Amino acid sequence: MLTVTFAVVGRFGVYIAYFSGSQYAAELIPTEVRGQGVAAVHVAGYAATFFSAHILYLATYWRAIPDLVLGVLSITGAVLCLMLPETLNKTLPVTLEDGESFGEGEGLWEFSCSKKKVKS
Repeated sequence: MLTVTFAVVGRFGVYIAYFSGSQYAAELIPTEVRGQGVAAVHVAGYAATFFSAHILYLATYWRAIPDLVLGVLSITGAVLCLMLPETLNKTLPVTLEDGESFGEGEGLWEFSCSKKKVKS
């Protein structure tokens, strides 16, 4: 049961991490360097696919190791995603200066769904 749980969480995390990484790269990276940033995200994705065979090979030592590795990587990626700034109803950065100041003053636990609605 533990193996199945980690397999599901790992697979789900891999998909979410890839697609959210691609989306954040397109949104948060300033226009001036967006091409380089998106390329870096894709290179990281391709590096992860390179290591996927090695992670699967670890099952020859203990069957649960690949699921544990993917589960830990997914949880680590999810925690790191919490540190990204909120983009809802905000002007996205265009210049490098905008990118450096984007998200300043936000706390770790500030989400758009948890903010109080302001009556207009």
